Amino acid sequence: MVFAVLITLLGVIFALGMGNVSAAPGDTIYVNGNSTLGNDDWNGESATYQSGIIGPKYSIKNATGTVNTNGQIYIAHEQYKGINNTQITIDKNMTINGESQTDTIINGTGTNWIFHINPGINFTINNLTLTNATTTNNGGAIYNYGTLTVNNSTFTSNTATDSGGAICNDYGGTLTVNNSTFTSNSAAYYGGTISNDGTLTVNNSTFTSNSATYYGGAIYNSYGTVTVNNSTFTSNSATYFGGAIINHDGSVTVNGSTFTSNTATNGGAIFNDIQRSVTVNGSTFTSNTANSGGAIYNHFGTLNVSFCRIVGNTPNDIYSSGGSCDVDYNWWGSNFVGSDPVSAGRVSGASVSKWLVLTTTSDPNTINTGETSNITADLLHDQDGVYQNPTGGHVPDGIVVNFASDALGTVNPLTGTMINGEASSIFTAGLNPGISTITSTVDAETVNTDVTINENVPPVVTNTDPVNNAVNVALNKVIGIVFDRNIQLGMNPWIELYETGTGNTKTFSTNILDNVLSITPSSILALGTQYSVILHSNSITNLAGIGLTAPYTTRFTTEAAPVVTSTSPLYNAFNVALNKVIQITFDKAIQLGTNPWIELKTSNSGTIVPYTTNIIGNVLSITPNSLLNAGTKYTVILHSNSITDMQGNGLNTPYTTIFTTTLPPVVTSTSPMNNEVNVAVNKVIQINFSKAIQLGTNSWIELKNQYGQIKPYTTSINGNTLNITANAAFARGTTYTVILHSNSVTSTGGAGLTTPYTTKFTTTTT
Repeated sequence: MVFAVLITLLGVIFALGMGNVSAAPGDTIYVNGNSTLGNDDWNGESATYQSGIIGPKYSIKNATGTVNTNGQIYIAHEQYKGINNTQITIDKNMTINGESQTDTIINGTGTNWIFHINPGINFTINNLTLTNATTTNNGGAIYNYGTLTVNNSTFTSNTATDSGGAICNDYGGTLTVNNSTFTSNSAAYYGGTISNDGTLTVNNSTFTSNSATYYGGAIYNSYGTVTVNNSTFTSNSATYFGGAIINHDGSVTVNGSTFTSNTATNGGAIFNDIQRSVTVNGSTFTSNTANSGGAIYNHFGTLNVSFCRIVGNTPNDIYSSGGSCDVDYNWWGSNFVGSDPVSAGRVSGASVSKWLVLTTTSDPNTINTGETSNITADLLHDQDGVYQNPTGGHVPDGIVVNFASDALGTVNPLTGTMINGEASSIFTAGLNPGISTITSTVDAETVNTDVTINENVPPVVTNTDPVNNAVNVALNKVIGIVFDRNIQLGMNPWIELYETGTGNTKTFSTNILDNVLSITPSSILALGTQYSVILHSNSITNLAGIGLTAPYTTRFTTEAAPVVTSTSPLYNAFNVALNKVIQITFDKAIQLGTNPWIELKTSNSGTIVPYTTNIIGNVLSITPNSLLNAGTKYTVILHSNSITDMQGNGLNTPYTTIFTTTLPPVVTSTSPMNNEVNVAVNKVIQINFSKAIQLGTNSWIELKNQYGQIKPYTTSINGNTLNITANAAFARGTTYTVILHSNSVTSTGGAGLTTPYTTKFTTTTT
């Protein structure tokens, strides 16, 4: 928090500085690396050019030579390269402020180092990126003999032929790094990022993918003192010792930091050398790799590790070849039931007498249905159950805990993170009594606690099948009644099933599965009948024996037989077509019964008409095998049970419908009239009928003269009128005869002329 406030204040100061804060000449110097905006011939006392020589400097080196002792330099957004922005010796106290960490960049271009700080000098840099710097000696970007503070800055791809790929802090030097990032820096020998022979403090910083050919992929400490707080080391590597940190000759203290996927031959994360001291508190070591000591290798030094999370390092976590090694009170990702970290191969060359174990507790551990219990998972107890007060130290905050429960209740949240060594969730009991087991899992360990759930409320019906007052219920229905909790039959299981109207009871059997009561009638129910189900008081209880306090009643009505809703043709219809397909529509989907006795016959004589049937959904179709007789009354009878619904419920009584087929058409007039004379030779003959007509299947119509010669013609029909048009004019003074043979013309329902019809006319002579 202190560092965050510091950086915020620096940002404010920079903004004020860029706005030309009033100060003595030389106390504040501005730099702008844009050649059109900065000039080393200007005095640097303004962030922007004003007049004369008043304007920002162009190069950093010129600014450091110009600024007063203890002065401030403000560098604008730009990438600064070349000899005038690198190989800068700092020989007086000063602070350099970048406009922003990401966009104020000093680039060594792979050929130049950047800063050397002389002994006794206090030098601070804020909000800078230093990249691609290199040296043939120590300190690829910075070599420090004085007191150097680095805030909110980034070091990337810097290299040293010897040690300290990014920074070398030499004897007598003091280096403090806050909120900074080191990525892909390297050294040919030691300290891929920082080589320290003085006093080094690192706070809230990140080291990623840095490397050293020999020792200390991130930090090399030789004859110095190192303190690392709340920092992260990921994927750093050293060919030999200390993938992240090596303590060669000095002391190292690490607090609240994380080491992940670092690699070395020995000491994947940390290597502690002969007679030297490393202390690690409250830190995390995961997935680090080495031949020995995947996390830490202690080589005849003094190693103290406590309240750390040490999990999944290869091939072991801690290896000590001699010296003093105290690694008690750590979390190893397992409770080691029946074992210990040494026997499990996690620690080699040292003993472990105390280790932290995952403990799960419930408070209270006895509740009623629907109530809650606090579930706590902690790493605050050793393997003997002795509580370790977190004020004296605790595992790192943020360790993930997964909670789970059985079917008797739920936990929320399912995932928590430890703070001060513990995390919690809330268990809510369901509606059924029992002993619920709640688990917490951290890394590879799962521990459970039990909560006893008592029940003190009666069961409540939540649903019925069929629902109350349902209709069209199947006759073979199994009645289901659902409760809000698991149930059982009471000591007095008085349950009734009877016909509501008559009171006639129906025998049945019962079955209970968890919270569902099933009532199965001994035989099928009656058609179209309302039934009542009564669960009397205490007939059903919860598993603790607490029963219904009042009777519960539900009712339903069984399905009725299918009912005819319409017919085509309608009942007693007339003029029905001779080819009519008879359709009978029901109120529900139907099927043919096992005795599908259906009659189609003439009403007067009782002559049976052969037919076929077809059913689609709720429609029965009856198709006569041949045309019906004209002007005839027919009867259709659906006998009892000839038609059923899909559950097999058939017609209770026969259903009858009648209809009369259409009569043949009758000629009502002709034009010309029969025996008419002086008819025009181009006359269109028109014959009008009593009803709409059509040509029959045997459309034999003759038009011939008195000598029997056939006159070609065409026909057309308009409603009930037949038009006969000769292909050529009639002969003058000639008599013509028109004969409509039987069935040559029919009604639209198919009833044809029963006998031939004849008419004559004589054409004009003029």
